[in-house]
Amino acid sequence: MFERIHQKLGTAGVLIAVVALVAALGGTALAASGALTAKQKKEVKSIAKGLVGTGPAGPLGPAGPAGANGKGGANGTNGTTGAAGATGATGPTGAKGSAGLIGETGPTGPTGTNGATGPTGATGFAGFTETLPSGKTETGTWEINGVFEASSAAETPISFPIPLANPGEHSEFLTKAQTASPTGSCTGTVEHPTAPSGFLCVYTKVEHNAESPATFNPAGGHKYGPTGAILEAIAIATEEVHLRGTWAVTTP
Repeated sequence: MFERIHQKLGTAGVLIAVVALVAALGGTALAASGALTAKQKKEVKSIAKGLVGTGPAGPLGPAGPAGANGKGGANGTNGTTGAAGATGATGPTGAKGSAGLIGETGPTGPTGTNGATGPTGATGFAGFTETLPSGKTETGTWEINGVFEASSAAETPISFPIPLANPGEHSEFLTKAQTASPTGSCTGTVEHPTAPSGFLCVYTKVEHNAESPATFNPAGGHKYGPTGAILEAIAIATEEVHLRGTWAVTTP
């Protein structure tokens, strides 16, 4: 009989029917207390034990479809930036390191060899009390300025820085217009005065109101002396005479 009921109602249905039966049997007491008595609980367990079958469990039903994903929640707001922490205290100063050791002095290198002897320089002139060596040339400048009467001599002295050993007999006075020596002896220029051996050559750069330039020895008797000479020109008119130039003398 219970087997037939079980087949028709199933286990769940039988349990419900048993509970309903017990409730009916319990009557007013169950309704009043809201719970089964100990005896009623025992009887229900006994009836349920007999109704539940011992056969194998049925297969699991198929899994239901996956539910839709829930809507994502809104992003929470960023929290406020925390206050900066207090600056830590300055650490103690480190100890000063010890000085390094001084290295040893290296050995002295070998002495270098002597360099080659340079060429011998030209022999210089001796003191001013000595005479100009043979074949040497010295140069200088000259100038005549002043107002002279017509046909009078306009003169100026020149002095040799180093005296000559002897007076000389050969001299030549080139005017500004003379670009070459009349005798071919004085071949220099006013910018670069030169003289051949035994000659005094006078070159003119500026020439005004003068003619017939010449030289003579202030001591007389020669064209120039050991210490110098007198340069002379003739004034053309009674007005300023202006002459200027260079000279060169070479000892024989």
